[in-house]
Amino acid sequence: MAIFKFLIVGAMVVLGGAPAGAATPPTLPPAALPSPPASDDELLGVLATIHAVSREAAAPGRTRGTSREVRALAETITRHAAAGQRRLRALSVQTGLRASGGDTSDGLRFAARRALAELPAEPRGAGFDEIWLKGQIEALMLGIGAVNNEARPYAQAPGLRAELVTVVEQAAADLAAAEALRAALAGSTRSGESALVRGGGQ
Repeated sequence: MAIFKFLIVGAMVVLGGAPAGAATPPTLPPAALPSPPASDDELLGVLATIHAVSREAAAPGRTRGTSREVRALAETITRHAAAGQRRLRALSVQTGLRASGGDTSDGLRFAARRALAELPAEPRGAGFDEIWLKGQIEALMLGIGAVNNEARPYAQAPGLRAELVTVVEQAAADLAAAEALRAALAGSTRSGESALVRGGGQ
């Protein structure tokens, strides 16, 4: 009965027939209002951040990676990011867009650096390779999420929309390679440990 009474009162409010003295619904505070969609300039800035973060995240793998495969993957990711940066410069000239900062770019940069925070203290070796791959996978996933959730739904310029697709597809390919390499190296480590146990630690 109480629910029924609540629905009746609610309908009267909507239809302008609220009882006298009924309280006015509170307005939404500014902080809770939905933010407007990002501009194309901001979305170009998101792509610029993704490429810069990719190069920054790949750098330790290039210089300190123990595994040849880790160093090769780091080189590939760096090459892909550099190619993306060149495309962005061309896109900026073509469309007149200018990359600008925003919350998405700031959050992406912070999260990617946090994912790789353990690397400076880790000595070179198999442990370093594992931590680098783990951080690289997280950084790539962050980039893919930023494009799919924060950029593609709002992009207006056709060239920008096409570039967002190109970037997320390339990042997905790099992510698959990083995950496969991490699994392969983990399997190799387990095999070596099993052999050591069978050999009595010799």
